[in-house]
Amino acid sequence: MSKKRIVFVTSSLKTGGGSERQVVSLAQLFFAASYEVTIIAYYREKEEYELPQGIAIISLSDSEKKNGQISKIKRLRWLRQSIKKCKPDLLYTKQAPVAFMVYLSTLFLKLKIIYMCSESRKTFANAFMLRHATVRIFQTPQQLVFFNREPSSKNLVIPNMFIPRPYVQHDVNSFKRIVMVGRLEPQKNYVQAIELFKQLTAKDASLSLTIYGAGRLKASLEALVTTLKLEKKVFFHPVTSNLLEVLSQYDVFLMTSLYEGLPNAMIEAMIVGLPVVSFDCPTGPRFLIGDHNERGILIKNVPEFLDIFMELPKCLKQIRVAAFMAQQFVLNDLAPENIFAAHLKMLESLFND
Repeated sequence: MSKKRIVFVTSSLKTGGGSERQVVSLAQLFFAASYEVTIIAYYREKEEYELPQGIAIISLSDSEKKNGQISKIKRLRWLRQSIKKCKPDLLYTKQAPVAFMVYLSTLFLKLKIIYMCSESRKTFANAFMLRHATVRIFQTPQQLVFFNREPSSKNLVIPNMFIPRPYVQHDVNSFKRIVMVGRLEPQKNYVQAIELFKQLTAKDASLSLTIYGAGRLKASLEALVTTLKLEKKVFFHPVTSNLLEVLSQYDVFLMTSLYEGLPNAMIEAMIVGLPVVSFDCPTGPRFLIGDHNERGILIKNVPEFLDIFMELPKCLKQIRVAAFMAQQFVLNDLAPENIFAAHLKMLESLFND
């Protein structure tokens, strides 16, 4: 198969974003394999993931700097012109709202669109792309089932890859310092997490909870902490660029999300050997942890959470084994070379049809 022109369309290349990191990493792998790669990013940011010279970037922000802010219709026209200029053999797009705009802007161009579904909710844009994209890539088998799709050459399961970076190995000895990572938004269910933590401190006053993230709920969450008199036990920190180093300083990674795609923060906790505890929400944590808690602990309800958490010190050996299994799962199953091989296999099938 001859090398193809591949265009990625994303909202931005902002550092800290899980979707953005996956797009950049996949683009780099295609570029290293001698594909012609262009990234169309709606917006440029002050801090962006680095790209090698040779990967072109086209941005709406650059166009608006010259011509002023433009309407949604003109944005569609700009996107269509940008895509046509690239003459792509293949379009990759990830976020559902962006993917929907990509589809509209390429009507009648007969382009192959690969939609990497990172959604865990049944939104209109996501449903539209699951119906109309040339190939749909799901992050987990559970996500495939959640959206009522059958495995096929057009419905593939290819998880996010783990991007290798230096890290400090965590040594599982204690369960006092709890860490959570994610946007301060309703999806992450921090209110319940803080309220549950309050109940835990009634049983063990030495516990602490640290939350890394930014978002619109910050003020209300800080107010809740004050109301519950947890100011000396619950701490908020902004998004960090050295998450692997930070995670290794804690004892337990906690996730209480109402829904998830494939949580990158949990993957990073696993890679440093940090035990993970998560509520069992649709599509994401179960794939990483396993149906039988092989690589962490899935929680079904609040009473179970309170009981299990206080029992963790008695299960140190089993938790160390689970943390090791989780680390090996990420290093092997989510290794870039394995994930990229799955993408190449998909491309070969697509262009040989």
